[in-house]
Amino acid sequence: GLSLTMKQIIDPRKNVKLVIMAIVLPLLLGWVDVNPMDIAGSLIVLMLIPLAIGLFILMPIAGEIGKRSQAT
Repeated sequence: GLSLTMKQIIDPRKNVKLVIMAIVLPLLLGWVDVNPMDIAGSLIVLMLIPLAIGLFILMPIAGEIGKRSQAT
């Protein structure tokens, strides 16, 4: 079965990737005019918002699964 803990779901490395991409990408693509805030904004929309929505939806389900697993 598939078993995820909240520690596995909320991975701090995702936030580090966001910061690194926003800083490093403009440096690697020096010939291209890019704005780090635009990169960070798109990464927030594409990574962090869906993660937050998924956690919001899964929290009650995960709580119910935890209660049922402790009862058995």
